[in-house]
Amino acid sequence: NEKTPRTIVRFIGKKTSGNILRHRKKLKDFNFDLMGFPKGTKIFLNDNLCPYYKRLLGIATHLRNDSFINSCWSYKGIIHIKINPEDIPIRVYHISELQNRFPNVEYIN
Repeated sequence: NEKTPRTIVRFIGKKTSGNILRHRKKLKDFNFDLMGFPKGTKIFLNDNLCPYYKRLLGIATHLRNDSFINSCWSYKGIIHIKINPEDIPIRVYHISELQNRFPNVEYIN
């Protein structure tokens, strides 16, 4: 099983970075083997988050994996969640917001 090595790219301009992150969903169905990547290669584009927000996104991801929320993502350094697919996204700035909304979940420090 051949794996493509991880590549980290940092954009210098905020405008370029913002445009690419804004349209990253369009890459989901792109056929990267046309560019010489192994068949089935997927590309993931993530914000460069500080350690606190990286942890907060990790907690939101666990909530998504455990079916407490429908989706979570970061955009321009802010964590967003949707509890149901039709909901308006909720911005999350602090772990206490998740603890208050989901009090029966165990949060590991």
